[in-house]
Amino acid sequence: MLKAVWKLMNRVHAYHQFEKKRTHYFSKVSTPKELESLSSAQLPDIESLGSQLNYLVVDFETTGLDASTDSILSVGWVEVNGFSIDLASAQHLYVDTTASVNADGAVVNHIVPEMLKDGVPLDEAMQRLFDAAKNRILIAHGAIIEASFVKEYLSHRYGLKDVPILWIDTLAIEKSMAMAVNADGSIDVRLAETRERYGLPEYNGHEALIDAIATAELFLAQQTRLFDKSYPCIGKLYRMSR
Repeated sequence: MLKAVWKLMNRVHAYHQFEKKRTHYFSKVSTPKELESLSSAQLPDIESLGSQLNYLVVDFETTGLDASTDSILSVGWVEVNGFSIDLASAQHLYVDTTASVNADGAVVNHIVPEMLKDGVPLDEAMQRLFDAAKNRILIAHGAIIEASFVKEYLSHRYGLKDVPILWIDTLAIEKSMAMAVNADGSIDVRLAETRERYGLPEYNGHEALIDAIATAELFLAQQTRLFDKSYPCIGKLYRMSR
């Protein structure tokens, strides 16, 4: 009986729904060669342990939060392989953009126009990001921001709408854990404040690569806290990320 219930729950699981959506999308939509790294990757089985998978932790610094009107200024990423962070894989790119950098934004992310002059074109930055993401699951803190800018780029550059990309969101995971203890989940889930609760060191935030590394460390700490030494499966991590 329990086995039958488990099978039924799995069929309606958010992760399986995403798998079906992704399979259907790429069976109907032809993607350009540049995006093969996104379309050809196989998703891990729902019960695969999160601690045994490979990820790419990503952070964008932007002129604002609206992907339809704002621009990406810099991109940072680092690989997580199994349960370790590969610092040798870390990359940070400034984007050569015509977007104006306002004074308020510069105070937050410390990016000034002079830094962008030696940056790479947005197409190059995104292509390098997509190549690095091949066969990896994307992670971000507050992934809705990074996901919306990727979505906007794919729509504008390739005419692809709503490309189904798997994201794990450490901010949403933290909210889910908080709500399991307290129904209103009223805690500060900003990156620095969340890291402080885990006893992780303080970093100077709002720099794409530093925030990517900080998020990678937080992700490992969250997995450890979630199940002590019995790490969660990717299905649970995805569900908590929604």
